[in-house]
Amino acid sequence: MDIERIEVLKGPASALYGNTAVGGVINVITKRPGSTPEAGLWGEFGQQSRWRAGLDGGARLDKFAASVNANFYEIEGSRQYAKVEKQVASGNLQYFLDDRSQLRLKVDFVHLHDYTPGALDGLDFALNPSMSYNTFTYNRVNKITPSLTYDRTIGDGGAFKMAFQVQSATDGHSISPASIRNVNIGTTTPPKYVGNVEYVSGLDFDVRTQYVQVLKPYRTRLIGGLDYSNSGQQLDHSTVDITRTAGKFVRMSNQTLDRSFDISANIISPYLQAEMSPIEKLRLTLGGRYDAILYDVTDKYFGRFGGSRDFYRFSFKGGATYDILPNLNAFATYSQGFVAPTVAQLYADPQAANRFLNAQHSDGYEFGLRGNFWENRVKCGISYYDMTIDNVIVQPASTLPYQNIGKTENHGVELTGSIQPIDMVRVSLAYTYSRNTYDNYYSEGRSFNGNLMPRAPENHINARLALLPVKGLEVELEVDEVTKQYADDANLMPYSRPTILNLRANYTWKYVSFWASLLNLTNQNYATYVSPSTLTANTVSYYPGDPRTFYAGVAFKWQ
Repeated sequence: MDIERIEVLKGPASALYGNTAVGGVINVITKRPGSTPEAGLWGEFGQQSRWRAGLDGGARLDKFAASVNANFYEIEGSRQYAKVEKQVASGNLQYFLDDRSQLRLKVDFVHLHDYTPGALDGLDFALNPSMSYNTFTYNRVNKITPSLTYDRTIGDGGAFKMAFQVQSATDGHSISPASIRNVNIGTTTPPKYVGNVEYVSGLDFDVRTQYVQVLKPYRTRLIGGLDYSNSGQQLDHSTVDITRTAGKFVRMSNQTLDRSFDISANIISPYLQAEMSPIEKLRLTLGGRYDAILYDVTDKYFGRFGGSRDFYRFSFKGGATYDILPNLNAFATYSQGFVAPTVAQLYADPQAANRFLNAQHSDGYEFGLRGNFWENRVKCGISYYDMTIDNVIVQPASTLPYQNIGKTENHGVELTGSIQPIDMVRVSLAYTYSRNTYDNYYSEGRSFNGNLMPRAPENHINARLALLPVKGLEVELEVDEVTKQYADDANLMPYSRPTILNLRANYTWKYVSFWASLLNLTNQNYATYVSPSTLTANTVSYYPGDPRTFYAGVAFKWQ
């Protein structure tokens, strides 16, 4: 209820976002207090003891506007030891200094306790996907995030924004199912199981400044800014012995601290972007972003696993759109991307860290057509993309460190379309063909050149039929199909997911909204994620998806 809208920006054609936005941006825009008083209350229930509820409200008085939002979420889950508890609250206070400037103070709080059941090996996944090997794995964190934003319009067509944000993470600790492994896997030695417990706390500080100037010649828009982020964390990493009884991990013992770090990360990113229309039907976008990422890691335990690494890169972005017809346009983009290795990959991961890793960088382009016809009853789009990522970071096996390989080649075609022949019926279709392969990838005397990347099916089809029989009511049937994928780099472990059907309905009447969903309609046993097992050699681990699940909710809104 705190979200105003979500923008999906396809393709990395903007310099305004971070260095990791290689394939696109999902931009979540939160609400600001409205000009009229409003209040809302909502609740949702469903199978697996699913409960969600929340409230929100806001009002404006003279130069002040305020809003609050709070909600909680609790679910037992479809599997053993899979309970999730989450509480979220936010407060928003806006002060209008004058008719051109305002201050906004926002404070967010999140508490999460997530019991994580982990993956299953093949036979257990097929016969009893609701089971879990893990009786105690979890992730817990508390976060408080205050932010202060100043906005001001300047002159004719100018706008300045500056935002300060602090995020405090406390009581963060976890033991991940993925960290539990058989250290004697692949040998005749009896299994011995160990895992990792992490304790994390820290304080992040961000400053973002941006200036926008609109100019009349060529409908020009200039955007420039500077992003700065400082992250300070304390990370303690311990190894524990795990006892397995009757197929379940039931006890931790002999917890031994093996890594302890003070981590400092500074990111400085100036950017500039220009948009203009030299002719009426043509819109050009050119921009660039320079990222400097500076790591300083102190090993407080051994004293030898820390260090400093700096990564720098300028990334160019460019794009163009051309209106072939009033309702049909062509577009093309070219962009460069940059992703630095994480602190865990460089230093903190005791099994796989590699301090000599280099940053990944990408070059990609995309072009296509999009349009709408018949008074927006028909919408369609087609595009082709091609992207090369160099110095890709991979972990060839759970027993090996991270390494840079030559590159990956990523290209494909995306099709989208919808048609609403009558007011009561709408049909939508999205299809993606994507081929993502390794190039110049060798490990332990093996070549993976030409292999498909794991968990990257080549075909994905999503179709939806929506019926709108009366005003305010919409019922939608969704069909989602993906083709074969592989769990491993060698492409020796295939997985084919069954077709998933989902049924949803929502109805709005005056100030009341109702919704209901029946997910996985045919009750398929499927995996949301597959990977090589860390417990049994040469087998696949499956992360089970939910069985057929029903939930429903109601919301009241007063204005």
